Amino acid sequence: MATTYEQEFVAQQLTKENIDYITDNLIPLIELVTENQENKEEKLKIKKQMDVVKAFISQETLTILQLIGFNFKKALGEPLTEIAKISIESIVKNKNEIGESELAIERDIEIYKVLQKEEAYQRLLEMKSSMQ
Repeated sequence: MATTYEQEFVAQQLTKENIDYITDNLIPLIELVTENQENKEEKLKIKKQMDVVKAFISQETLTILQLIGFNFKKALGEPLTEIAKISIESIVKNKNEIGESELAIERDIEIYKVLQKEEAYQRLLEMKSSMQ
């Protein structure tokens, strides 16, 4: 049982390399988000929020939280994975709906073309009556 607990703990624990990678790469991304704001008031507001996030993402804070049992992978990784999943599903659903709408429009265009030609319209009526 102790071995199982230890394996589970190690699987959840971030290594020093993981923490270094996160702090070295995430903070510049946060700063990039702040810099890309054009509105000065909005930029200042975002900068203040990002300063709090940067303080939270320090090596010391990550290590302390991990030592007291915070599971980063479960608390942050799983929700982010779910958000990505929902976003991808939404994009695929919208794409399918757009495709169906385009097909319906193409069908309607072809029907209108048939209705514009008397001979084609008569054939359509004959075909429709033979189907009933």
